[in-house]
Amino acid sequence: MKICYLSVVQGHAEQVGQVFLVHEDEKRTLGRSSTSDFYIRDNLVSGLHCQVECKNGDFLVKDLLARNGVLVEGLPIDEHLLREGDRFRIGKTVVEFSLENGKKGRSGKSIDTSLVSHDEAAQRLSVTQSSPLQSSVPLGQLLSDKNDVQLAKLALVHGLLTHQQIREGLNIQKEMAEVKIRMSLAEIFEEREYLTAAQVKELLREQEYRKVRNKDVLFGRVAAANNLVPKEKVDEALALQQKMFEAGGGAEIPRLGELLVTQGLLTVQDSNRILKGIRETKDVL
Repeated sequence: MKICYLSVVQGHAEQVGQVFLVHEDEKRTLGRSSTSDFYIRDNLVSGLHCQVECKNGDFLVKDLLARNGVLVEGLPIDEHLLREGDRFRIGKTVVEFSLENGKKGRSGKSIDTSLVSHDEAAQRLSVTQSSPLQSSVPLGQLLSDKNDVQLAKLALVHGLLTHQQIREGLNIQKEMAEVKIRMSLAEIFEEREYLTAAQVKELLREQEYRKVRNKDVLFGRVAAANNLVPKEKVDEALALQQKMFEAGGGAEIPRLGELLVTQGLLTVQDSNRILKGIRETKDVL
């Protein structure tokens, strides 16, 4: 199985040298949100900033409508076929792509593999130069409605939409606005048959779940850090939430605090204290 290694070569001091692995049968998101697969400590990085995946045997990086975009050689891209030693910038963070674990990339610096969680050897892959799909500004800067951004972002994550279809949707939205008709991108994508009603419904459901999930992960970290609940119990409750979401069926998913209180692991008073503390901080969720 092919594996690529994403090494942080510039960014937060505590993250430089960290290596993320992506297998050819996976899609992995990078971002500042707790719901991203790989967490990036960078205030200029969006919650779900970009995605690395393998298509037809080649790995590529895809912009997920990040406000600051994904830059390759200084230019914003929609998606870019990755070659050995290629680098891409997200916010202030620079990530280097390699198919060889522990080898020196274009930076001349050995990749620190101390944080690599798999010990499978990477297979060398010859990749030809690609021309990034470029625009003058990141596509994410062209979307102003937060709900439009989140729905289109998740559609990109799941491969349901292309960047070009999103641009077409934005053009239609602009034309309709000129005649005083407001349409959401969801309505436009359905009308153009880019997405089915069922797909839109599921994307909206996932959007709401991710909002809750992001806050609950922070709640769990605070509870564990203050020794109110053992970390393993927090992880079990979060896993239960994930299982309930994946099961679907429309049932309401209980919040993490509610689960921990019901299981007798946390008092109502401590749960309220955690929520109050989170509200009073300026942590960006």
